[in-house]
Amino acid sequence: MPHWQLPRLRPDIGGGLSMLSAKATSGSCKNLDIPLGSAATTAALLPNFTVANTWLSVKDVDPSLISKFPVQLSSSFATLALPSIQYSETVVTNAGVMVQARGTGVYTSLDGITWANTATLAYSNAGLPIVTDGTSVVIFCSSGATSTYSYRSTDFINWTQNASFNGESLVSSACYGNGKILCTVGSYGTASQTALISTNLGVSWSWNTLPVSDWWTGCAFANNMFMAAVTTGTHGKTACATSPDGVTWTTRTLPSPGAFRTLKALNGKFTICGGDSDAFSTSLDGTTWSANVILPNPTTREWGAIAYGNGAYVVILNYTAGTSYCISNNGIDWFEFTVASFYAGNISHIGNGVFFIGAGAGANVPSKLIVASVEQGLIQITGAANTYIRIRK
Repeated sequence: MPHWQLPRLRPDIGGGLSMLSAKATSGSCKNLDIPLGSAATTAALLPNFTVANTWLSVKDVDPSLISKFPVQLSSSFATLALPSIQYSETVVTNAGVMVQARGTGVYTSLDGITWANTATLAYSNAGLPIVTDGTSVVIFCSSGATSTYSYRSTDFINWTQNASFNGESLVSSACYGNGKILCTVGSYGTASQTALISTNLGVSWSWNTLPVSDWWTGCAFANNMFMAAVTTGTHGKTACATSPDGVTWTTRTLPSPGAFRTLKALNGKFTICGGDSDAFSTSLDGTTWSANVILPNPTTREWGAIAYGNGAYVVILNYTAGTSYCISNNGIDWFEFTVASFYAGNISHIGNGVFFIGAGAGANVPSKLIVASVEQGLIQITGAANTYIRIRK
């Protein structure tokens, strides 16, 4: 456990971050609506209820009413006073240091709120990947459409530039596992068949071949296995492949209809979500996938990046200005939260149920924090003039 502690906030409590309450609407979930009825009944069921309370603890309700609905999600939202620029994802080292790239700048933090500019790199990150082995951090940067560089550091102040990938398309995704960094190259609209592997944190690289030439824009490591995926492309939008070492690859297939936005290793599983499909699915081995779960409001949303921590999945919109994100504790029942408009680029879990949303390309709003947590027995007061309690599983 890191030596620092991030704040645990609830929508009904607030806190030093000036967290804003988020209004939740259900996606795929089970609801139990109970009329509050007379004042006497209300007093019996909810002895601590006031109109000002929109979230209540299980202790405030007759236990018989919630015995079948034990879990609820809470969420808060905060705007950080940070520059409006494209952000990389945020990685957290074993020592609890958070590291991210913004343009050519490297920034570190211990709490996700206050950030220090510790270094300036020769080239811009421009939203390219960042990875850590727990001690060192590797940041990818570019100087053009076919020139990618990587930098490595253990103190996040002094950075060593690694060999470049000149002639290759930009690195589209990267992950770390079993002492290796895997990179896929290419982008949306640029096909490639290259998988790059480094066993020395980017000092040198080996070139390997994926099964087909396509838009390999996602990779992840889980269960002693690498996976690369075509999140959108020309091979039915369902192509993926697995490898024990990043060298030898076996063709797999993503669940239909494919066209997912994000591939991550979360909660011990390969996880895909968002994109044109607006679905969520997981797999232990890349061969057998869970049934697609459609995320909330798929006709009016295009969901994108995902992160997991503290028992909660959080999904944000796909590189667009919007007012929503959604949360699930099991990947099946999802709740959409409505907040002030923000421009979503990527999302990272930075500890204790706190998620950092980095602004995307062309963003003109600062980055955000979401505090999402799984609480036992939380209920929400809903309906006109708070006339119902809704207990959601």
